[in-house]
Amino acid sequence: MGPDSISREQSGAAGALPRYRLWVVKRSLLVSDEQAKSDTVWSPDGKSLAYGQEPWAQLSHIDIKVLDVASHKLRALPGSEELCRPRWSPNGRYLAAVSRNADRLMLFDFQAQKWTEAAKTVVNSPAWSRDSKYLYFDKYPVQKEPAFLRLRLSDRKIEQVLSLKDIRRAGGYPQVWSGIDIDVSPLIVRDIGTQEIYALDWDAP
Repeated sequence: MGPDSISREQSGAAGALPRYRLWVVKRSLLVSDEQAKSDTVWSPDGKSLAYGQEPWAQLSHIDIKVLDVASHKLRALPGSEELCRPRWSPNGRYLAAVSRNADRLMLFDFQAQKWTEAAKTVVNSPAWSRDSKYLYFDKYPVQKEPAFLRLRLSDRKIEQVLSLKDIRRAGGYPQVWSGIDIDVSPLIVRDIGTQEIYALDWDAP
């Protein structure tokens, strides 16, 4: 739960009317610079935020920033030049990122304080497994044999989870999205806007 948030909790016995508790947390300005920010992610301990810039933004330089929430101290993550799409691992040890032209998946190890190349392939919308052992992503905008994949951190092996060959992806801003559910089932946004057309007969009263 972030510091600028509203949370609602429902409780009550089965069959009873639901009871709610509402928390409203005071908003505060953390960063005041005017650069566009994207893909803001919390560290698992809730003490830091990481964010990048859009890769197609008209900027000569992009990198990944890390903000200490308590002190409001902002720093550029060393070696993150021309990287974007930060994703903090649930165990807090790693930060995954994508190269500006989306052809490399990079991994920052906070213990070793260095970047390594996890994969050299087209990467879109990376997502961590809950145990921090896998990174899931798809190969959009690749049209030939599109697929939803996962990278195993232990040996950097890439496996296909799902073929996206027959799935018409829904476009959107800032990117075509995919992800995983809590049980690591793939989540894909499908475009059915012009494929399924219905007729409706309505008898006015």
